[in-house]
Amino acid sequence: MLDKESNGRGLVKYSLISFTIGVFPLFYILTLYLINPDSPILFYLFTMSDGHARAFSEEFLIYSTISSTYTKSGPLFSVGMYLLCWKKVKFVVFGIPIKKVIKILPSMIFIIVFGYYLMYSGELNLTTKGGWWLGFISGNILFLFIFFMMSFISHYGIAWIAILYLYILVKTIHNKTH
Repeated sequence: MLDKESNGRGLVKYSLISFTIGVFPLFYILTLYLINPDSPILFYLFTMSDGHARAFSEEFLIYSTISSTYTKSGPLFSVGMYLLCWKKVKFVVFGIPIKKVIKILPSMIFIIVFGYYLMYSGELNLTTKGGWWLGFISGNILFLFIFFMMSFISHYGIAWIAILYLYILVKTIHNKTH
């Protein structure tokens, strides 16, 4: 789907930059929590985050609540990356039959809706639910950090794939009509 000149480097480069900028606050939250767990900044963020759908650890309640809520901002970084870097990344959509692109549309809609439903609904107490491995993760702040980083990746990735698919769909339809 990418032309031979760019070979996808621009897309990967800007995606990694956007992702790194998005993950940095998770590092900051972890560092702040390790230095001063009673920080007024953390308490303020916790009061803003508490009550939303989240995955949390009873042992590290403040850190996990803030991090879990923050991971839901992943799609904003994905959309921002596409909006800011659209002209810098060269896409050439060629030779894709419109029937094939439209054929996978229901699957894409299902993946997006189901993925976001799983990520944005309900609460998950990592300490008591999900078996021994989630309990193990919830008892170690570094494993929690990795868990929330992976959660951010999934939020970011679903939006990234959805936008790329929409671009290919629009470009394919545009190529067929012109």
